[in-house]
Amino acid sequence: MIDKNKAFRILCSIKKSDESIVHLDKFYVQTNQRSNMNVISTELIKHLDLQSHSLSEIEFAKLEYRCVLRTIVRLFFMTELD
Repeated sequence: MIDKNKAFRILCSIKKSDESIVHLDKFYVQTNQRSNMNVISTELIKHLDLQSHSLSEIEFAKLEYRCVLRTIVRLFFMTELD
């Protein structure tokens, strides 16, 4: 289980394309000071009704994210937020 009191947890508000706003608790959002990318679940992409793109479409089919815990997560989709 993810600890919402873990370091770098923040509250977040996301404005969707239909102008509605979704507020997320600290349980769902974590910052990363060294990255220009934020990793979110495909379930959150669907919940926020964001458009996703296959990473193979933009020639990043083998993109991986190396976590602080030294695990490697393979990424398959991307979305853009303003």
